[in-house]
Amino acid sequence: MAAQIRYPFFKAVGRRFSVFGNTALATLIATGTCKLSQIWSMEDFWSSTLGKIIAVKLCLVAAMLLLSMLHNFVWGAQTVTTCRQVRYARV
Repeated sequence: MAAQIRYPFFKAVGRRFSVFGNTALATLIATGTCKLSQIWSMEDFWSSTLGKIIAVKLCLVAAMLLLSMLHNFVWGAQTVTTCRQVRYARV
């Protein structure tokens, strides 16, 4: 795919699906937190095997959110800057 087509295409796809993805993640985190608070006390959470598994899952979700923020605000911004420099260098 040519660079003139690739950059606008991925920009449009990213904008369209990032809103849906972020909304889904926020909903999952909010409902999961609410459900956990209804089911367990903190002592039961850390003493049970299921609680430890959920803690690992929460750590993985936090890592995914961190990588997503790095992609959106650091790596994505660097890519946009590079694409603009390349585009203006050709003009």
